[in-house]
Amino acid sequence: MTKHKKEVEEVEEVKQETPVIEAPKMVKVTYKTLEAGPEGSIYPGQTIEVTEEKAAELVDGGYVEII
Repeated sequence: MTKHKKEVEEVEEVKQETPVIEAPKMVKVTYKTLEAGPEGSIYPGQTIEVTEEKAAELVDGGYVEII
């Protein structure tokens, strides 16, 4: 086995061992109410992207609409 082939096999082995981390799915929402906190303010009518999980919580609370 050549040195190059061995290196390629080692790289492939590391790739298989490395877990794939997926980014959370983002959803656009439009706020119906004011949200304010240490991170800033979001005003009624403002559209932002949030994770699916946060969007579900905000919709359940009646704070946003998904667009």
